[in-house]
Amino acid sequence: MLTTEKSWFENYAALPPAYIASVLNPCYKSGVKTMFDIAEAQARLPKLVRTKQTLSLCQGNETVAFLVPRDRMEALLETMEIMANSEAMRAIRRDQSGKGRYLPLSVLDEG
Repeated sequence: MLTTEKSWFENYAALPPAYIASVLNPCYKSGVKTMFDIAEAQARLPKLVRTKQTLSLCQGNETVAFLVPRDRMEALLETMEIMANSEAMRAIRRDQSGKGRYLPLSVLDEG
């Protein structure tokens, strides 16, 4: 039995590997299947695309690809662009640390 006296990592490490795998890579999410064998996905591709959900495509027991909706992919790419911009990341860290400086929008009109 897991106790609250252990850290979350110790509790996590004590779980059986099969349980961890089932939690980290479930076939169903909120009652909707999210993991498909490649052959099944190929046969159902138009319907799967219309669901607008991120889906795992598997070969055997290994996830080999993902089907990602356009909006989600655009958001991921935008996030990656921001994370690759060192100046933007410095500004984000400065804001998160409480050292950010805010100016009124009127300063944009003064330029």
